[in-house]
Amino acid sequence: MVTELPEGAAVSAPELATWRFADPQTRLTPELLLAEIRATVDRLNQRPDSTGRCLAAVDTYLADRTEENLAAARGRTG
Repeated sequence: MVTELPEGAAVSAPELATWRFADPQTRLTPELLLAEIRATVDRLNQRPDSTGRCLAAVDTYLADRTEENLAAARGRTG
């Protein structure tokens, strides 16, 4: 798996196809790739992903509107 595709690079899908990139473009950054991997690991382990954690933090803040809960909902905790 890569996040950069050099022009002319050969790629393949085993037992399916091989091709070369003429004008490669990607929006996948290393940070986005890691975030996707973390989300998949969370999902496979039946844990809330980042969306689930965010929604839980917002629910907590709405139930108890403290500065600490607001900071957690904004993702600005220790």
